[in-house]
Amino acid sequence: MTHDFLSKHLWLVISLIAIIAVACGGAATPDSAPTTAAMAQPTTAPTAVMAPEPTVAPTALAVPKSTMVKFPDSPSWVAYGKAGRNINFVWRGNPGQWDMHYCASLFSCLMPSQPRFNQIVEYDPVNPTEVICDLCSSWEVNEDGTLYTFKLRKATSSDGVPFTAEDVAFSLNRITLPDAIRSRTQILRRFYEFESARVIDSQTIEVPVKFPAATFLANLAQDYMKMYPKHKAEGLTQDEVNCCPENLVGTGPFVFVNFVKGTSFKYAKNQNYFKENRPFFDGFEVFLIKDLSRVISSLQIGQIDATYGTGVPYPVLDMEQLEKDTGGMVKPLTVGGAFGGLILHQNQPPFDNPLVRRAVYLALEREVVMETAWDGLGNVGTFFNYGYAETTEGLKNEPGWRFPKDQDIAEAKRLLAEAGYADGFKGKMNSGNNSTSTAQASVITEQLRAIGLDFTLDATDTATYHVRTREGEHNLTSVVSAIIIPDPSDLLAQIFSLNIEKNPDNWTEPRFAELVEAQEKELDTAKRLDMFKEMRDILRKGESHWVPVAFMTNGGAYSCHMRNVVAPPTIQIAHKWEHVWWDDAAC
Repeated sequence: MTHDFLSKHLWLVISLIAIIAVACGGAATPDSAPTTAAMAQPTTAPTAVMAPEPTVAPTALAVPKSTMVKFPDSPSWVAYGKAGRNINFVWRGNPGQWDMHYCASLFSCLMPSQPRFNQIVEYDPVNPTEVICDLCSSWEVNEDGTLYTFKLRKATSSDGVPFTAEDVAFSLNRITLPDAIRSRTQILRRFYEFESARVIDSQTIEVPVKFPAATFLANLAQDYMKMYPKHKAEGLTQDEVNCCPENLVGTGPFVFVNFVKGTSFKYAKNQNYFKENRPFFDGFEVFLIKDLSRVISSLQIGQIDATYGTGVPYPVLDMEQLEKDTGGMVKPLTVGGAFGGLILHQNQPPFDNPLVRRAVYLALEREVVMETAWDGLGNVGTFFNYGYAETTEGLKNEPGWRFPKDQDIAEAKRLLAEAGYADGFKGKMNSGNNSTSTAQASVITEQLRAIGLDFTLDATDTATYHVRTREGEHNLTSVVSAIIIPDPSDLLAQIFSLNIEKNPDNWTEPRFAELVEAQEKELDTAKRLDMFKEMRDILRKGESHWVPVAFMTNGGAYSCHMRNVVAPPTIQIAHKWEHVWWDDAAC
């Protein structure tokens, strides 16, 4: 049975309002600490929590103006943490990219690389719908919402060199470097002008934004926006940062030790970490195991303590079964925010023809993909998050989503004939080789045979998959990715920005491009919603490079001895593991 993505994840949108509400002073007064769940005094040590159900519809995000918000050096839960122990994690594949600014992948980059670094601000790891300071201790916003002043904590890189405002300015400029390839982080270019930050002193930096933007802090807090130490990163080429983790250090809670391809990667506790009494673990090793049955058995017998990544990337039902099979010794996590789709590579025939692109857009039976590849856990894919320009009711008679599919299949065949492909054609589909990616891709290849398209599925390791996506040598790419923040602008940034991996041939359309830029600046809720609807109507012509397939959930598991594990709102949030500890008495 398919779960409505709106009912599962609309609460996320509402929670994002709370993020900005804190920044607006709604939960704090000038020169005072904000009141958040993470900072409240608990009566017992925190344990895992799941997301509440929504009761209201999305509204506009507030623009922070004339506010100062300060944060304590240590949240109250730190006092409950227990130091010690190395942790064994399991992960599905090899790291392939180590540069957080460059990369696009949760699996080959974010999860392997990020324990080395911090951001200016972050999503609170124990209350991950709120933005809090990470490297900063406070932020202040001017009267019109166009200038942010960040006060920094006294931090050092793991090599002992002090981390200052100069390093923050360097990192912001590296992220927004003109013509540099930026995937997840390119969204910063919409808000921040290259080289516009001003260092006031070693612990203070002013960051101007191009316009008052409700989503600036929400995007700055995403886990790809890492701050690099200038003294190490400035002399490195892009390839030197991307290829070799030993070339770069950071301020993060853990220090890279080694990576043995196909076997594991390892981190040790950063003894110079600026957050007192954190991290709690002495270190961890992540074992690379592709076979799901081996993953499950390793968790069952306690050889592995947890999946590496809060809630990904394993089947939800298998993770829930683990809890039953172990009598509660292994706990499941279910996390949403993942999405699937197709990139149609337009740099070569046949997808250089918009009629062929529309034919594929019409032919997919998205409900079948959901039920077959994703156990029905999620909902059919759309161009925007449900609750904005998309509703399940509104899709019932929409070409591409309507049932039965006879009319869509007939129209798809007519379009192919008009484009000169009445007998169909053969091609290659690029896909990752993990179980979730290949399941989606396999169903899609079978469905496309109904309109005469015979694609050979070419599944490969994650790193190679990303290279193929950028180079576009295959006809199409099956994508499994994730929402970073719940605002619709996130999907726009990930899929329709120029010079990014998910838009390798730079598809655009004049009116669509105007609307993408305008929605970032529009503060009126109704007007912004109208913009998303107009963009949706342009995309529903089916002539872009992107074909949405699914929104879905993912599963993970962890030992009952691990405390302070909190399910994040999306699989891209809160992964540094500095907040989790081991408690022998927990179960």
